[in-house]
Amino acid sequence: MTDLALSRPTPRAHRRMSRLAALLARWLRNHRTRLDLRDLPPHLLADIGLSEDEWRAECGRAFWREARRWPDAAAPPGLRTCR
Repeated sequence: MTDLALSRPTPRAHRRMSRLAALLARWLRNHRTRLDLRDLPPHLLADIGLSEDEWRAECGRAFWREARRWPDAAAPPGLRTCR
């Protein structure tokens, strides 16, 4: 009989744990960036092209929700859009 605490995870379990860790890291990043966004002064929000309504919507979004996507025409220079 083997001790489960000493056994290695199967490749499938390892992939699941890796995906879970990546998901938790993404949620933490979302939470932190929304806190940072919340604290930006109005002149910096204008610099990044966010209206007050967009700012309010993004700050109010739950951490597990992904950020809104930039439309191609409105994407800042050098920012790749996700599809």
